[in-house]
Amino acid sequence: MVILAGALAGATIYYAIATCRIQKASEGAVDAWRTQSEVTVRLNVVIRASWAQETLCMKENTVKHKAQLLLVILFAAMSLLGCNGVRTITTDTTLTADHNGQIVIGADGITLDGNGYVIRGCGTGNGIKLVSRTGVTIKNCIVTNFDDGIQLNGSHDNVFRNNKVHHNTNEGFDIEGSDRNTFRGNTSEDNGRDGFDMEDSEYNEFINNEATGNGTSGSGGNGVELDRCSNNTFTGNTSSNNLRNGFSLDDSPDNDFEENTADNNGRRGFQIETSDDNTFSDNDACGNSVDDARQQGCTGNVFCGNTFCTTDGIPAGYDSPCP
Repeated sequence: MVILAGALAGATIYYAIATCRIQKASEGAVDAWRTQSEVTVRLNVVIRASWAQETLCMKENTVKHKAQLLLVILFAAMSLLGCNGVRTITTDTTLTADHNGQIVIGADGITLDGNGYVIRGCGTGNGIKLVSRTGVTIKNCIVTNFDDGIQLNGSHDNVFRNNKVHHNTNEGFDIEGSDRNTFRGNTSEDNGRDGFDMEDSEYNEFINNEATGNGTSGSGGNGVELDRCSNNTFTGNTSSNNLRNGFSLDDSPDNDFEENTADNNGRRGFQIETSDDNTFSDNDACGNSVDDARQQGCTGNVFCGNTFCTTDGIPAGYDSPCP
């Protein structure tokens, strides 16, 4: 792409020097921006031109403007063919190549199989988006360089399996008002804020997922965060080396955490605030910077069979065998 752009710019300059002087200038407005990606460029171009009836030519002092204008147009066209492409799927779909741009799930009961290919963005939007969808399966997708990797909003009874979301600006998985979904074997790593961020959702299952290295933007930084969520189950998940906490609960009652691991996070392995009647059994948390497990403002939480190297506010017997 860069070689092609350079060649066209050179050709334009050669042509401009050879032409005669301009009799009436064009007027234009160009607004361009570049968003960092692996090798992606996004530009938005607005060009307005009014031309005189006379023959228009260029003199040498307008060469630079003409060359720059052509480059902007070229990169805009590349952008339209590249990371700006939004694909809406309404039937079972298996990717056969990388896709640059967002994928919108446009129907219920369908499967998107990423087949190990990359869904790459330009640093904005959502990689895979489900709004009010049910019965959908998303599997084997690699999603990177969006605001959020995979977003659910008001979507229920869906399955997410063996996906990897990484290096997104905000959340790896953004789950809002969505119930009875299953997340199995997914990896969420090196995202700007949280690995799995869930709000106002219940009866979801998280099994053997991994959240590592999240919080690269310096904010957020929980491997798994629950806000106002209840009756969810977490089994066999690993949430380690995140900026803040491995598992963070706020105003989230009646959840079940079993055989999860939360090591070496920047603050705590398990951070539990104003969240009642949760069960924590056979979990491991050690090597976290502040505490391995902490609860504050909670009642009715049950702890058994856990290995916590340091605690704050956790009742005695948290490591006793579960009945």
